[in-house]
Amino acid sequence: MGGYRHSAVISYPAAALFDLVANVERYPDFLPFWAAARIVGRDGDVLTVDQVVRVAVLEWRLTSTATLDRPRRLRIASTEAPFRTLEIVWTFVEEGPAACRVTLDASYSFRKVPQALTDRFMDKAIRRYARAFERRAHQMLG
Repeated sequence: MGGYRHSAVISYPAAALFDLVANVERYPDFLPFWAAARIVGRDGDVLTVDQVVRVAVLEWRLTSTATLDRPRRLRIASTEAPFRTLEIVWTFVEEGPAACRVTLDASYSFRKVPQALTDRFMDKAIRRYARAFERRAHQMLG
């Protein structure tokens, strides 16, 4: 199983950053590889999200579950192809009145593809994903 961790202090309140990450239907507006994202179900603080991810000529449709614990934690998980497992956990910890430590932990494994082939791509993709959220925070909140 591969993994990645990114942590940064961002000069916005935790609740605002949480809301930005939880707004999954806006992902195609700013996230690399996201062609579509739509909430298809809601049960309290648990969302079911259909997504389309495109990398070059490859396209995957998958459903994920997002569990919201506003403003502290958001967990996204899927076991649909191309993933055997995918888990992304965002945590938000206040670092003063207008700053927050945001941590992104991602773990993943793929079906039918050797882990060694996917690790390099996923490392780059998740780095781009984290940077895109930071840019979005500055655009939307600052």
